Amino acid sequence: MSLIKVYIAGPMRGIKDLNRSAFNKAEKRLTGTGLYEIFNPAKVDEESGMTDEELESKDGLRIVMRRDLEDLMQCHAIYMLHNWEKSEGARVEHSLASMLSMTIFYQ
Repeated sequence: MSLIKVYIAGPMRGIKDLNRSAFNKAEKRLTGTGLYEIFNPAKVDEESGMTDEELESKDGLRIVMRRDLEDLMQCHAIYMLHNWEKSEGARVEHSLASMLSMTIFYQ
């Protein structure tokens, strides 16, 4: 049985520690089911070597959104964290997932 690839999306910019705890809790919860392979953009951001200030800059946003949208297109589903509607980036990710007829889960 192959695992379902799930991308986690939600608000980051303007939230303490870029909301990493919400992303990491969602990853742990979803991984614990044994059904999903998770793409956690908050974890990838940490591994990128960019500072939080760089991540929140316009140039940083271009870099991470390009990467994140490419990664999203490799997934089967998207998991929307609470308050995703307040995030411009998460709304773009949701729109792309919807356009691609991906399964959309909501927290």
